[in-house]
Amino acid sequence: MTVAALELHGIRKEPNGSGLVIMATVFVAEREVGRSVWSCTVRCPAFFDSDKKIAGVDREQALQLAKMFLLEMFEHHGVRITETKYMS
Repeated sequence: MTVAALELHGIRKEPNGSGLVIMATVFVAEREVGRSVWSCTVRCPAFFDSDKKIAGVDREQALQLAKMFLLEMFEHHGVRITETKYMS
């Protein structure tokens, strides 16, 4: 979980008119020990008190599902994406 695969940055308008910067990170998928499942850890302190794991059948699916999860969370919370950064 030490290598980031994707970062999403966005801004959510607050009731007082200010903008709150939101940042989320998806870490490179890792295979779960003793299983054929891969999972990406998702970190977004603005939404979650703890990291979330998103599972897939392989690295690519885990990453795609984690990205979809974050895009839905951003939309649900009224966050406008300002930057998407893919690492390597």
